Amino acid sequence: HGRDPKQLPLIVNPHGGPMGPRDSWGFNPEAQLFANRGYAVLQVNFRGSGGYGKAFQDMAYGQWRTGIMADIVDATKYVIEQGYADPQRICIYGGSFGGYSALMAPAEAPGMFACAFGYVGAYDAEIQMTLSDTSESEDGLRYLRRALGETKEERASVMPISYADKIKLPVAMAAGARDPRCPPENTEAMAKALEKAGNKPEHVIIQSGEMHGFYDVKNRVNLYTTMLGFFDRHIGRKGEVEVGAPAQASGAP
Repeated sequence: HGRDPKQLPLIVNPHGGPMGPRDSWGFNPEAQLFANRGYAVLQVNFRGSGGYGKAFQDMAYGQWRTGIMADIVDATKYVIEQGYADPQRICIYGGSFGGYSALMAPAEAPGMFACAFGYVGAYDAEIQMTLSDTSESEDGLRYLRRALGETKEERASVMPISYADKIKLPVAMAAGARDPRCPPENTEAMAKALEKAGNKPEHVIIQSGEMHGFYDVKNRVNLYTTMLGFFDRHIGRKGEVEVGAPAQASGAP
């Protein structure tokens, strides 16, 4: 509020899914949280998003690493070209498929992002194929095979864990210890792969009691405090009052 939309630090925030969900105009608590701290927020209705017809939604099949990441990268380039974002201060954050994107996009577009935060994400196809609740039904397995590939080699080629050595930027991750949709083994395996590649994540939260999203207030406060501190270190700037700290209300105390 009250700032020109020029050369702002930017958080790219892909939604989950990828097939079906979409971002719409209206109040979004995460986007507002980041904006309140001085960040511009970019949400992208990439191929596969709902609301644009079945053909557009079906374009996500086989396109997780390629087409969808290209859509996210192209949208980020557009925001830079319009002068809204400072190209040196861009981080990517998302949950579920957004978490996947937060780790995959930097491997596809090295140098574009200054940091990445993955939340309840899917990073290892074989974990999804064997431990997720999606894998518990034949319909779910059919979806996973169609989305990720029929063979282990095909599936591995679209997952962030296979590209850990290309992810050179600061990383943080969080997962629910009881998450059935994207089991925490994803986050643990990705953290180990990054550490093996010489890029140990700055934060890894495996939160007891939580599932595919954090709901306990204390756990949410810890998550977002950690996240805001992470963004502030990497794309914040001293002198910008609202980056990394709550905005101060004007008027009477």
